[in-house]
Amino acid sequence: MLLTLISTGCDGSNSDHSASRVSGELSIYLLDDVYADVTQLESRDLSQLELQDEPWLSIDDIDFYDLSTHCIYLKEDWPSLGVDTRMSFTIPFVVVANSERCYLGYFNSPVSSWLPRTPVIYSFPDFGLYPKDVIYISNRFVDSSSIALRNDERIRNALLQSNKLCLGVQVELNDVKFISQSETATLSYTFTVTNDSDDTLYVPDPDKMGSSLFHYYTNGVLLYKPDDSHFWSEHKTINPPETHDKWDVKWFTILGSDKSMKRTVILNGYPDIPKGTYSCYFTYSGPNHIEKSKRMLSDGRLWIGEVLSSTIESSIGN
Repeated sequence: MLLTLISTGCDGSNSDHSASRVSGELSIYLLDDVYADVTQLESRDLSQLELQDEPWLSIDDIDFYDLSTHCIYLKEDWPSLGVDTRMSFTIPFVVVANSERCYLGYFNSPVSSWLPRTPVIYSFPDFGLYPKDVIYISNRFVDSSSIALRNDERIRNALLQSNKLCLGVQVELNDVKFISQSETATLSYTFTVTNDSDDTLYVPDPDKMGSSLFHYYTNGVLLYKPDDSHFWSEHKTINPPETHDKWDVKWFTILGSDKSMKRTVILNGYPDIPKGTYSCYFTYSGPNHIEKSKRMLSDGRLWIGEVLSSTIESSIGN
């Protein structure tokens, strides 16, 4: 819905007390009590949360915000949290847009077993999941309600007003087909990536990476039914890169603004899939640990992040 409002590219209700404690077009605040019991916070009204006087992150720290991936690209590396993360794996924060509190989220360690039902930043910089100049606000392990939180129109408008909004890419899943069944099932899926930003982007290309390496980053298409039966390529053998931060510019295809790339991937490793109609989608991604100096090329930049494809219904099975 947000993407149908005002089109733009990558140019580069609260109490009186709460209104006096927040400011700025877009900012992220830590709580006064940085070690607050997170299990008690989600039922609290945002206006009643005590925030620190100064934001941890302000609009002046941001180069641009990719709305499709919810990656915040910073002018410099992450600012220090000023928190002893050994005391707690989970640190709450509040996102503020034009002095209005939009949502509560959490910094959370990838080794934590707690899965909050809010947006979460799963990586402190030292874990190296993303470059140190990129903050990724994840929705991977939370329910659909947090999608609306991240896509709050107030946040979009604040970014637009500050000339920090990037629409990124969109991914359309076009088709999923059953190919064969032997020891495992083989499927094919076709998708289209479109560059909605004003920038020229290099995007991961399965034709150049090979389906095995592409699957390492995407896990392939997922099939599911309302009864919670689901199937994915759990038996697929993959060939990961030598190290988690290994990548090659040859894995990418260049896309100008408003240009698209359509690809078909054949993927085995699925279990026996009963014949039926399934909802299908996948997560489009690629190598994400690419430092800024390597991302910025003379004719574009390497895209990083992850985007959920559109969901389609398909008749599949043996």
